[in-house]
Amino acid sequence: MKDWIAGLFLLVMVPAVPLHAAPHRFALALYHFNLQYVAGAGERNEDRVITESFEPLLDLFLAHPGWGADFELQGYMIEVIRDRHPGVLEKLVRLTENGQIDLVSFHYSDQLFLAFPRKDIEVSIGMTKEVFEEAGLPLSGVVFTQEGQFGEGMLAVMRDQGYSIGILPKNLFRHLHPGQPAGPLFTYRGVDVLIGGQGFEAQTPSGPLEVVWTYMGDGELLATNGADPYLGPLFRERPEAVAEYEQELSDLEAAGYEISTISHYVDAVRDLGVLPAPLPPPLDGTWQPEDTNNVFRWMGGRGVFVWWEADNEIRTGNMLARHTLLAAETLLAYAAEAGIDPAPFAGRLENAWRDQLFGEVSDATGWNPIRIEVEYGRSHSEAAKRTAQGVIDDLLAALDLSAASIDTATGAVTPPQDPPSCLPRAESPIPLQVTAPGRRTKVSWCRVSGDLTYDVVTIAFGAGVKRTVSVAFPFTVDTISYTPALLDEIVSYPRSAFGFEETSLPLANGLIEIAPDRFLVKDTRRVHVAAIVGQPGADLRFRDETLSPRKSAVWRFALIEGRENALALAKRWNETPILTFTRP
Repeated sequence: MKDWIAGLFLLVMVPAVPLHAAPHRFALALYHFNLQYVAGAGERNEDRVITESFEPLLDLFLAHPGWGADFELQGYMIEVIRDRHPGVLEKLVRLTENGQIDLVSFHYSDQLFLAFPRKDIEVSIGMTKEVFEEAGLPLSGVVFTQEGQFGEGMLAVMRDQGYSIGILPKNLFRHLHPGQPAGPLFTYRGVDVLIGGQGFEAQTPSGPLEVVWTYMGDGELLATNGADPYLGPLFRERPEAVAEYEQELSDLEAAGYEISTISHYVDAVRDLGVLPAPLPPPLDGTWQPEDTNNVFRWMGGRGVFVWWEADNEIRTGNMLARHTLLAAETLLAYAAEAGIDPAPFAGRLENAWRDQLFGEVSDATGWNPIRIEVEYGRSHSEAAKRTAQGVIDDLLAALDLSAASIDTATGAVTPPQDPPSCLPRAESPIPLQVTAPGRRTKVSWCRVSGDLTYDVVTIAFGAGVKRTVSVAFPFTVDTISYTPALLDEIVSYPRSAFGFEETSLPLANGLIEIAPDRFLVKDTRRVHVAAIVGQPGADLRFRDETLSPRKSAVWRFALIEGRENALALAKRWNETPILTFTRP
C-alpha cells in the first residue's frame, strides 16, 4: 500500500514542466494557543496568555501586511478576548479582514474529544461557532486540535460541520507510517489533509514546490522565548524572541517564500495541478505519540506528579456526567411534548454542557497535571452532573413521576426498568492476566441473555500500596478492528499496515475485536483507560498507573459475538444508555 501511494504521488507530478521553472515556495506556521494551559489557574493566568504571548504575534503580523499564518485556539479563548480584551479583539478583526490570519478552532474547551462520543464535540463546535459569530470573527475551515488529536472520525465531523482541511501532526504520521513522504496534500473521508510541521520538496505539473514550516507548536512559547504559563509572572513577552522570528520570516520572504496561511497554500497547490493522494490509514492519536504512547498519557499513564493524578477516576466521572446530561435533555424533550415549558430548563442545561466541556479538558489527566488541573476536570464534571440531576428532579416533579427509566437513544420515558439479569458463569470463557501489585483482586464472570447475549467480566481491585493496575486480554486477530472516536462504525486495518511496535487507542465507545468476530467492549463508566495495542502476538492491555493506593476500583468489560451486536452494545453502554432516576 505504501508503494502504491508513493507511486500515486509520482503519477500526479510526472507531467512535463519547463526545465528551469521557478520553484513555488511557501512558508507555513500554525500557532497553537490554549487558554487552559494551566487549567484552573484563574483569570490572571489566562490574561497573561493573551497579553504576553498571543498579542505580540498579532502585532508582528500587523507590521507585515503581506504575511499570513494560522492561529489555533479554543472557542473559550475567543469568548475571553471578546469580554476582557477589546483591543486584542480589534486587532483580530483587522487581521482577519485583511486575509492575513486564519482563526482555527474545533472545540470550545481544549477537551480530550477523542475519548468521548460524537455528541460532545458537536455541542462544543456549536458553542464555538456561536462565540465566533458574536465576536464578529470568521472561523477557518482548517482544523488543528488540542494535543494534535487526529482521527478519521474527526475528519467525518469536519466534513459534516463545514470544515475542509485537517492537520495531521508529522510525529503521529511518522508513528503510524514511518518513512512515508509528507507530500503536498492528502484526502480522506471527503476532506483535505495536510501533514503539519513537515517541510518537503516536490515536483508539480506547474513546476517545483518547496514548503517549509516556520512554526508548529505551542504558540505561548514563541514570544516568551520558551517560557510557559506555569511560570506565572515569569511568563512574559521577550521582544528579542519575536524580533529573531521576524528576521527568520523576512529572510524566507527575501528567498522567494510566500508567508502563507494553510488555506491559501491548499488553494495554490490545487491551482498548480496537484491532486490530493489518498491518506494512508489513520488511527486515533495525538501529536507526540513516541513521548506519550499516543493517548495513553491522558488515559492511564502517569506523569511527574502521580500522587494526585487520577486518570480513570476523572474520565469515568466525565462519562457519568455526560450520560446524566443526555438523560436530562431526553426527559426535557419528553416533558415538552407533554406540555411543559422547556425554556426554564434549557439555560440550565446549556450551562451544564459548558461545565462538562471544561471537565473533559485534556490537562486534567496529562501531560503532568498539577492538583488544580485534576480538580478542574473533576469539579466541572461534577457541577455538570449536579445541574443535570437537578433538572431531572424538577422535571420528574413537573410530570408527577416518582421514578422513570430514560432511554437516551429512543427518547422513551417509562416506569423504572430493572437492568438485564447477569447469571454467574463458573468458568472464564477466555484467560485473563490481571496485575495489581499489593492489592487484592477478584475476577467474576456472568452472562446476559436477551436481545443481546454477551459475557460480562468484572475485575475488582482493592485498596493497596502500588498505583498501577492492569488487565490483559488475548488478542488473536492480525487486524485492528475498532470504532474510531466520533464514528458509529467498525473499521479494520491489518496491524502490519502500521510501523509502530506499540500504540494506544482511546476506544471512545469501548469496542475492539480481539478474536475473529468476537469483540471486547469496555464499560466507560467503570474503566476508561486506553487500550494498548502491539504488533501480532501481543496481548491487548488496559493499564492505569494513577489509581490512588487508598482507593479501590471495579472495571467491567463485555465479550460479544458479531459486529452489529458489538456496535449495539457499545452504543447502549457508552453512548446512549438507559438510565433510571428516582425523584427525591
